[in-house]
Amino acid sequence: MEQDNQEEKLPIQKNKGNLFPAKVSDDNSALKKVRDILVGGQIKEYDSRFAELEDLIKSKAENINKDTKSQFATLEVYIKDEFEKLKKEIEENTKKELDLYKNSFTTEKKERDRAMENFSTDIGKLREEINQHIIENSNDLKEELYQKIDELSELINTKNEKLLGNKLEKAHMSILLKEMADKLDEKK
Repeated sequence: MEQDNQEEKLPIQKNKGNLFPAKVSDDNSALKKVRDILVGGQIKEYDSRFAELEDLIKSKAENINKDTKSQFATLEVYIKDEFEKLKKEIEENTKKELDLYKNSFTTEKKERDRAMENFSTDIGKLREEINQHIIENSNDLKEELYQKIDELSELINTKNEKLLGNKLEKAHMSILLKEMADKLDEKK
């Protein structure tokens, strides 16, 4: 209705400079009245239907918005849970790997320590064997040396006795020769 009043007022305001102002205004208002009579009920019905549809669309949009927010919240919780699970799994795997590394490092260290201990023991045994071998060889060499010294001493003694024996014979002969020379001197 307000539109009708405004449209009726508009042609009146336009009347000041137009050639057919009253006639156009009357035609418009008559047309509007005829239109209201013929399709007015339908327009009102369409308007109410459009209003209902608009309300329905708004409520559906709000429901969709709520559902979307709810689904996003659920998805966010799900993603956070999955990230937490993944984080825990990664931490556990990292811890397991680190423990395995530590265990293998500890095992390798123990094996190296055992190998060094065995090496030290083997070196000690080898040193003892070498010392025992040196002692046995030195004892054998000492015996051989003492035996050679005894043999040489015996040989020297034998040679010395021989030389002494020869010396005595020579000394004895020189005494005899001296006595003879004295006797010859006396006889002369």
